[in-house]
Amino acid sequence: MKVSRDYIPMFRGVDLSQRRLPFLIADSERDGPTICITAAIHGDEVTGAVVVSELFKRFEHIPLIRGRVFGFPILNPSGFETISRFNPYAAEDLNRSFPGRPDGKTAERLSFLILSALLDRKPNFVIDLHADSLNSILYSLVDYLGTKKTSDTFARSALLAEQLGIPWMVDTEENAGYPPEGCLTGSLVANGVPAVTLELGAPYIVMEDSVRGGIKAIWNYLTWLGMLPGGRINLPTRIPEYIYTIRSRVYTQSSGIISYRARPGQTLQKKQILGKIKNIFGETIEVIRSPVDGLLVSHEDISATFPGKQLFTIASQVPRSHFHLS
Repeated sequence: MKVSRDYIPMFRGVDLSQRRLPFLIADSERDGPTICITAAIHGDEVTGAVVVSELFKRFEHIPLIRGRVFGFPILNPSGFETISRFNPYAAEDLNRSFPGRPDGKTAERLSFLILSALLDRKPNFVIDLHADSLNSILYSLVDYLGTKKTSDTFARSALLAEQLGIPWMVDTEENAGYPPEGCLTGSLVANGVPAVTLELGAPYIVMEDSVRGGIKAIWNYLTWLGMLPGGRINLPTRIPEYIYTIRSRVYTQSSGIISYRARPGQTLQKKQILGKIKNIFGETIEVIRSPVDGLLVSHEDISATFPGKQLFTIASQVPRSHFHLS
């Protein structure tokens, strides 16, 4: 097996230097699945980049025995260098610009290049690494496009999420607030490639626990696929009867200081208190309650609030048949 690195040309800067998209290749040189692992499409989400580099260090000591893995540690190099979620040239979100266009706006051109680079490698599965917040569980998301054409790919994406062995949930346009095919994983699903988003802790800093959790989930999955030595690992082969879906993103109506009363990973009951907001005189002006029974996925990393600020993300269980999963 060999591990190598390569680059995809992106564009030239004003000094005529060539900007490039770096990637790693671990190739067993034997037939088997092709997996792509991507990270840092939001340039301030650095933990995923470390997961990719650490995985490939492991491959040098424990080689693949079949198939190949492509690792893209930084999909947004300019955003990474400026510590920005966005493409700094036009303050655009690359992960809302898919499938992109070769002659579109800056973010659309870069998104088109990224999607083309991944599809050219003909992956069987793609895992896209992100970060949510400091106060977040480790979890993955599966994009639901709701079309008959993508139903099989959605089902395979859901099974991939189940096999990663961490909590996962379905996200829809209604809850995300944008068409799922506008993000990388949704666009891949639209192109027939099973894909999941794996959320690893907070932006800006490397979350060591999340690095370990992300590596463990991916390593176990590659072992289950027979791409790594290590004997048989028992992973699920069916999607459970009830699955989580993002049901509520809870916003505040007040300016003040919130005291959080629920922790990420906690099971919630409808109307349970999530937090209390006080004004600068210490008077309680708002009590925020859970609108549904469910699982608290994350809450904000700051306590200063203002009207319309999203504070909590909650997932609830629904029958898998809700998403036409058999």
